[in-house]
Amino acid sequence: MEITGQGRLPALYGLAVGIGPYKDPSLDLEFGDDNARAVAAVLKKATAQMFREVAVKPLVDQDASLAVITAAFETMAARAGRRLCTFSGRPRTGHGRTLSLHPP
Repeated sequence: MEITGQGRLPALYGLAVGIGPYKDPSLDLEFGDDNARAVAAVLKKATAQMFREVAVKPLVDQDASLAVITAAFETMAARAGRRLCTFSGRPRTGHGRTLSLHPP
């Protein structure tokens, strides 16, 4: 892929969060952790020429606690500034939390 145009390329910052085994076995996702690692790797490889910087960090299993995710998201948001755009690949799992970076 060839990128043309004027100006500086944007940066891509991301968190790929996946948990395989939960404390409650009924919540286990068979490949949650592996999927997060794979998504991070694919995003890094597939977008390398489209962005000036690609920083996609997988957070899996014990490293995917609320405190770690929140801290990583806040660090990423500080780097991205006001041009932060977020998405979730699995919004219907019932797991998740919305963080407001710019309170009213």
